[in-house]
Amino acid sequence: TIGLTPAQVTQLAGELAEARADYETATRARNASMSATVGFHASADTLVGDGRDLIATIKAFAEASGDPQVYVRASVPPPAPPSVVGPPGTPTRFCVSLQGNGSFNLTWHADNPQGSSGTIYEVLRSDDGGPFAFLGTTGTRRFADTTLPAGTGTAVYQITGVRSTSRGEPARFIVQLGTKGTHTYNNADNNADEDGMNIAA
Repeated sequence: TIGLTPAQVTQLAGELAEARADYETATRARNASMSATVGFHASADTLVGDGRDLIATIKAFAEASGDPQVYVRASVPPPAPPSVVGPPGTPTRFCVSLQGNGSFNLTWHADNPQGSSGTIYEVLRSDDGGPFAFLGTTGTRRFADTTLPAGTGTAVYQITGVRSTSRGEPARFIVQLGTKGTHTYNNADNNADEDGMNIAA
């Protein structure tokens, strides 16, 4: 004996059976919920994929037919107009170095608009106040000038960023060849920025 009456033992056994039954019911419900959740996500993924394909079909039809009302009838937002990319940036921070073969290595910086690509740079040069002559183009921010005439006192380089039909603001850089050392300065000429430096011969 454990000090319990038969009635108490019977009551405890009944409560244990009831608790076990409730536990099994809860377990089945939890398993059913997990299964339903998996099924929901599978159905939702299928719906999203099919919906995306159908929207692509609607947009393709609207583009092919040239009828913008297709978007209205289908309650589909029309494609956003392409954003306008600004012109190439203006070259700055110009540097020039004299190479052993007598050529000049030109480098510069330029901040081009975000999302732009395909920028090239036109390089022109004026010798001792003469007209600007086209030297060439480059797809990088450097250029080798191998044609500067001997005895030139002042060379002005004009560099312009070009992309497709868009042209940036040109920048002009003055290079003075002499014996006074190297320095930089700024001025303006025809709304084009000019940086200058002396290069000792």
